[in-house]
Amino acid sequence: MVLPLVILTVLALFNRFNKGVLRIVNAYFIIVGIIVFAISSADIPYLQYFNKHIGFSVFNWLGYSVETYGMIVDDNSLFAYLLLYLFVVVFFIFFVIKIRQYVLRRFKGNVDKRDLKFYIPILFCFLCICLLGTRGLIHKRLVLADSYFCNQLMLCQMVVNPVFYLLNTPVSAQAVSLENEYDSLELINEELGFNIVDRNYYEKGVMTSDTLKQPNIVMVLIESFSSDYLNDSIGAKPLMPYVNELKNKSYYFDNIYSQGTHTNQGIVSSLYGFPAIFDVVMSMKAPIELNHVSYEDEKYNNTRKAVPLYHGLPNDLKRYGYQNLFFVTNSLAFDNLDYFLPLNGFDECFGVKDYPSSEQVGIWGVSDKYLFDFSLSKMDSVCQEGISFYANILTISNHPPYALPGEFLKNGIPEDQAAMSYSDYCIMEFMDEISKKDWYNNTIFVFLGDHGKVKEQKYDIPLSLTHIPLIIYSPLFENEARTVSDLGGQIDVYATLMGLIDKAPAYNTFGIDLLKDRRPYIYFTSDDKLGCLGNDYYYISDLSSGRELLYELSDNSISNKIEQNRSLADSMRRYSGSMIEGAKHIFKNYLK
Repeated sequence: MVLPLVILTVLALFNRFNKGVLRIVNAYFIIVGIIVFAISSADIPYLQYFNKHIGFSVFNWLGYSVETYGMIVDDNSLFAYLLLYLFVVVFFIFFVIKIRQYVLRRFKGNVDKRDLKFYIPILFCFLCICLLGTRGLIHKRLVLADSYFCNQLMLCQMVVNPVFYLLNTPVSAQAVSLENEYDSLELINEELGFNIVDRNYYEKGVMTSDTLKQPNIVMVLIESFSSDYLNDSIGAKPLMPYVNELKNKSYYFDNIYSQGTHTNQGIVSSLYGFPAIFDVVMSMKAPIELNHVSYEDEKYNNTRKAVPLYHGLPNDLKRYGYQNLFFVTNSLAFDNLDYFLPLNGFDECFGVKDYPSSEQVGIWGVSDKYLFDFSLSKMDSVCQEGISFYANILTISNHPPYALPGEFLKNGIPEDQAAMSYSDYCIMEFMDEISKKDWYNNTIFVFLGDHGKVKEQKYDIPLSLTHIPLIIYSPLFENEARTVSDLGGQIDVYATLMGLIDKAPAYNTFGIDLLKDRRPYIYFTSDDKLGCLGNDYYYISDLSSGRELLYELSDNSISNKIEQNRSLADSMRRYSGSMIEGAKHIFKNYLK
C-alpha cells in the first residue's frame, strides 16, 4: 500500500496529479482493503478453531463451493465476524472516498516550486518510516520466528498479522525436504522392512492362511472425535456414557493419534496404513492448485479420476470375498471420494444422492441417526446373501455448522459437546439394533476419530487435535477386553485388524500390529507442521517459521528443551521426517 502513495506524492510534486490517477488509486485501495479485511476477519474464528492462522492449505477447500458457502451462512457463530467485516469494509470505503474528495478540493492548482523545500523533506521522512522504520528491516528481514517471544502460544499468535502470515507460509509444505532419501530408505528398511525405492514396495509376499476367520467388520470414523470427549461430563453424568461403557469391554487403545487433521487423511491412514503428507488431499493425485476448482465442473473429471491407488484393508479383505461398503452423510464428491473409493477396494458407496431429500438436515446431508439406520439395512441385505462384508461409516455430527436434534441442545453445553452426546446416542441405537441380527456375534466393530479437535492450545499442534480413541469391540473376544497404552496411530489399524482375524497383512504399510508390536514414536502432520510423540517428549517442526521445538510432556511450563536434549530431538526428527519423506516418494511415484 506504500507504492501508490509514493506515486501520488511524486506526481503531485511534478504537477502530474489528476482526477483519473486518484480514482485508480482509490479503487486499488478499496479492493486491497476488502481482501485484507476479509482475511483478517476470517482469521479470528479460524484461529479459534484450528489454533493457527489461515495458511495456503485453506484453498484446498474453496473448490467445494456449496459446503464452503453453507459453513459460512449456516454457522450462527460466524455471524458476528461477518457483521464485523461488513462494518469495517463499509467504514473503510467511506473513509477512502472522503479522503479523495478532500484531496480534490485541497489541491486544485499546481505545486509551488518554492514549497519543494517543505515537501521533499516530508517525502523523505515518509519513505524512511515506511521502508526502514519497521523493527528488524535494518539488520534483517522479519520472519515468523520473530513472533515467538514467549512460551504462551496464543500470545505469540496474536502479534502476527494474518496477511503477513499467509504471505510468509509455503504454498505447500509437501515441497519442503525433511530428510535425504538415502537416510529415509535406511530407516524405513530398518523399522518397517521394505524398500521405498521399489515400485512394488507394497508386495509383502506372505502366504495366505487357510484358517482365515471371516467375521464381518464395521469401522465407524467419528468426526472430530478427540479423546478428551470421553472424559467430559454433563453435570455428574458422562458426556458419552455408552461409548465409555463399550470401551470397557473392548480392546481400548488410549494412546492413539490421527496422522493428519483432515478427514481425507484420516480415511487413507486408517484404511491403508499410509501417513498424511502435510496439506496434501490424500484422495487426489492432482497438484494442489487443481484442488481449488469446483468438483462439479465436468472438465476436471479426468483429473479427478487420476486418484492414488493404495493397498490396505479393503483390498486385502476383497481378496477373501468380502463385500466392501462405504457410507457418508453428504456428497461423495467431497474430497473426491466418488472416484477414489471405487478404485481403492470398495464395491458400493453411498452418499446424499442415495437418501431421500426429506432426510437432509443441513449442508452436510442427512443426520448420523439416518446414516446408521441406512447402513444397517444395506449390511443386513449383504449378510442375507451369505457374504461377509466390510463397512465403513463416516459420521458428521461434530462438524460445524451443527445440525442436531433440539433435545441435545437443552443442557446449555457447547455445541461440540452436544454433538458428541448425540453421536453417543446414535452409536448406542445402532449397536442395539445390530445386536438383534444373526450376524452380530460374528462381527468386529471399530470406533475411532477421523482426527481430533482443538480442546486446549498448549502446543503448536495441540495434542487434542490428533489424540483420538481407538475402540475395537466384538462378541468374538469380549472376554479378552483390555486397555492398551502403547503409542499408536491410525496407520496401525489395518495391521491390527488383520491380526485379529489371524491373518498377516498382504501388503507392506507404515503400520504395526498394536497387539503384538511396539513403536518408538508416533508422528503426524498438521498442514505446515510435523509432530513426533514419544512417551515423555513431544517434538514439533514448524516449516513456516523454521522452528524446532521439544517439549517435556510432564513440564507444565511448556518450555522448549531442544538445546538440553539435542540428540533426542534429532532422533525424533529423523524418525518422523524419514517416514514422511518415504510417504512423499511413494505418493509421487508409485500410487498410479
